[in-house]
Amino acid sequence: MVAEEETPEEPQYTPQSSDFKVDIRVMKKECFGSAGCHITYRIKPSYNGLLLSADQEYTVTYEVIGGDDSHINSFTITGDEMSFASEETISTPSSSSKLRAKVTDVF
Repeated sequence: MVAEEETPEEPQYTPQSSDFKVDIRVMKKECFGSAGCHITYRIKPSYNGLLLSADQEYTVTYEVIGGDDSHINSFTITGDEMSFASEETISTPSSSSKLRAKVTDVF
């Protein structure tokens, strides 16, 4: 009897920070003169890396810059499904402040 050769599994791709982009969609903006603004926003993450396994979950950490303080949060991705908060809030130093997000970690 000849033993069957097992085909080695291809290593699973681990996404990198550069595979993600996080856009900011401002939902509501309340400004208070020179005291800045209170902004409610929603993230719109996108993934442009290799296909991910549907049985592996990754947590993606991002930082929102442009507020009084930076805001750090995360979302999860499993296969092609992403899960994230429906809305977030941040205060800005002025009405002209622009929010942007950058991915800082994937684990």
